[in-house]
Amino acid sequence: MTGKNLFETGITLEPPFKQAWTVPLERLGDIILEGELSEGGACARLFRLLQSPEGKTERRMLWLLALNVQPPLILRSESKGNTPYHIFDPDAGNLDSLDPFLTDGLEAIRSSPDLKDVDSSNWNKVSLSLMAIQRHLIGQLIPDVAAISSMFPTYCFRPPYLVAFDEPDAAATSSMLATGNSIRWWLYEMIVNDATGRVGQMARVCPGVLLIAKILKNLHRDKELDMLLNFIISGERLGRVLDLAVELWILVSAPRVVADRAWEQRIRIARAGPLVPPRLLWEVPDTAAVVEDIPTSSRDNLAWFEVQSIASHIARKFLPKDSRAKFLAFTSRHAPKLIAIADRPEDLEIAFFKCVTQINHLVDFARATGRCPGRNTKPHKIIEESDRWHEQQGYLNPRLLLARAGLSSRPISPEEPLDPGPVDTVRIWRRDSDFIRFIATVGSLIEESRLMHHCVASYAAMAVEGKLQLFHGEIAGEKVTIEIAFDNGTPNLGQVSGISNKKPEVFVMHGIHTWMGDLAEALKAQTLGITPHLIGRFEDGRTASNEVGRLPFPCSNEDTVQMDTG
Repeated sequence: MTGKNLFETGITLEPPFKQAWTVPLERLGDIILEGELSEGGACARLFRLLQSPEGKTERRMLWLLALNVQPPLILRSESKGNTPYHIFDPDAGNLDSLDPFLTDGLEAIRSSPDLKDVDSSNWNKVSLSLMAIQRHLIGQLIPDVAAISSMFPTYCFRPPYLVAFDEPDAAATSSMLATGNSIRWWLYEMIVNDATGRVGQMARVCPGVLLIAKILKNLHRDKELDMLLNFIISGERLGRVLDLAVELWILVSAPRVVADRAWEQRIRIARAGPLVPPRLLWEVPDTAAVVEDIPTSSRDNLAWFEVQSIASHIARKFLPKDSRAKFLAFTSRHAPKLIAIADRPEDLEIAFFKCVTQINHLVDFARATGRCPGRNTKPHKIIEESDRWHEQQGYLNPRLLLARAGLSSRPISPEEPLDPGPVDTVRIWRRDSDFIRFIATVGSLIEESRLMHHCVASYAAMAVEGKLQLFHGEIAGEKVTIEIAFDNGTPNLGQVSGISNKKPEVFVMHGIHTWMGDLAEALKAQTLGITPHLIGRFEDGRTASNEVGRLPFPCSNEDTVQMDTG
């Protein structure tokens, strides 16, 4: 092979090639993996050989890739896939860390419609060949630039609390900010192309500025992005660069909403470390957060931004203003400790999920007992009290629960109905042995808390007022409690909790999303007066589901309590 055009798309890698090979994948039919390694880059083709009617052998391309990590930089692929980020890790030569942009080749085989009947049992041969390309690319990286890029995170997960607490009017923007590829290749490309070296310097001195730049790129705000990058490259003072970053944040976000938070945002950008996901830095800071609390060490820095975001989303939904300010001052001061208390796993996604549960527990404890932690509260002590209260199911006491629920001042009893909102005529959903049913009364909600060992009962006030709807489900034999809320008639999935707040399995979430799809379809069909196309089936269930569930205490007139305003 020579260095002529690759993939028949006009992309050229100059010779000499260090190595070139073809790998016939016999047990995958007539599929060939072809690879070439060059100074500074590599390329790969995955194709299938087909016989034309004229008897000629033709190639049907399944996947194409060309990558140069030295100037001139190239990243071209026919897949939609990922940009590289594992190649910047020192241990990326291990088989367990094959870069996702290379695994697109495997996915191309699996998803090809004309390969359904092909025996696909020897993926290992493909993986080994792709790993050879990866090792070569690691050796070709520019060391200093790769070291800077490796400071930034590889993970691109969407935290579970975002699914539950996104503001409806910002759903599209939030989705765009929360997803997408790692910042590493984008940063590597910018530093390599910057002859002044100032982008690399900014990445070390004030990475928050580049996190803001990445959001501008994700939002396709090219004019604003170029303005910020030109400020950096021209050598403007850091203070002026920070001022511009804040101005662009205000301009692109919502000027009338965020302008009064400019000073807090300036400090957040100045103090954000490289591990902070850009979406967190783009969020509007809560006035109760104390930005001077932001730690300097990378992991604690990330913990502060992540915990404060979690706490802000949850407290904004469930705590009154005064308590919310007090609670967020507590989480601001103790964010790294709250992560450490929740758990210390290497998997950050698991750590933050457990922190979501912990903060939810603290908020429920504060709402039901009035014991809201503040800035000077010791986190271990309040968490122990909260855990004890949950273990003893203190949230089941109707006087304590309902008196703190936050409804208008009027009597309320366990027989009080919960507002079904748009699901009034589709309260029960079934598919085979799976079912999901609306929880219809305060008493039934308390019973759900008792049986499921979590404090969903503390959401009674919001459920009575119709701000959310709560359901009990059993999917593949696993019991879950589900929260949804409606935005302009559209159901949005909130929290999903198993017994003792267990995180639901993937197959359970798949069943819940099937129900959500059916629910949206059924409500749309009702509005249009047409027949819905459903995977499961719905029942009215109003007579059966209005029955009060068996309560963990005797019900009498004395259990009717006078509500305060919380």
